[in-house]
Amino acid sequence: MEVRNLEYIAKQIFDLTGNRIDQFIRDYTFICELQTKEEYHFRRNNNTYRLSTFEEAVKQVYSDKPFMTSYMNGLLMTQIWWANHTKMLSFYRENFLVGNVDNYSHLEIGPGHGKLLAMVCNDNRSGNITAWDISPASIQSTREALRALGVSRMPLLELVDMFDAIPRPFDSVVFSEVLEHMEHPGKALEVLRNCLSDHGRLFIHVPINSPAPDHLFNQPDPDSMRKFVEQHGLRIVDTFYAPLTNYNLEKAVDLKLTVSCGFIAQKA
Repeated sequence: MEVRNLEYIAKQIFDLTGNRIDQFIRDYTFICELQTKEEYHFRRNNNTYRLSTFEEAVKQVYSDKPFMTSYMNGLLMTQIWWANHTKMLSFYRENFLVGNVDNYSHLEIGPGHGKLLAMVCNDNRSGNITAWDISPASIQSTREALRALGVSRMPLLELVDMFDAIPRPFDSVVFSEVLEHMEHPGKALEVLRNCLSDHGRLFIHVPINSPAPDHLFNQPDPDSMRKFVEQHGLRIVDTFYAPLTNYNLEKAVDLKLTVSCGFIAQKA
């Protein structure tokens, strides 16, 4: 299914990078070098990530603006060059969005580059669209990205910490590549559950065995991640596992390599 979406994803990246594509490619090299260093630590330290607290991530990563700019630029390019990312975008587009009810209310927490959010903004079946982020700079970045992507309408972008939010029900909730950054992932899942309407659907994308400068939370294999999600009041209705480029799932699990785990869930 990812082949059908490659052109769509490439067009998104082209719109987001514009005449800065050479810089984004250099930043992709930068992020590959970072990942290699983190992988060394992961292997030498019993498959554990280097950081364990959000405070460490803030000090070493998030507070360094030049670092974050290059980091985010490089991450964007992985969406088409890393097979697990490309496949997960296809799973989101073809399995999650199409299953939402007509006029669905939508929430995305941590929209990042805006790729997933743009798909909702351009979906003529969507209703009210909201996105939360804890960073004013990130919200502005998402707004600029959505403009570059030429969305048909802008969502409500709110400065909200999910742990402080007053839950209200949404028919569609997205939490993509955020859970691995959480110091308290179980609490995050409980917040997500409380944001679901009775028939609401939740999309989670979380990688395992994926060392990165700001990754905190991991599980040893896809089944363990699935069980972790289910332990927090969620019922998984669809699952998709995408291993590292050029590996099948069995080999990736055996070698403790990166596997992107995609879950579509509802209230248990």
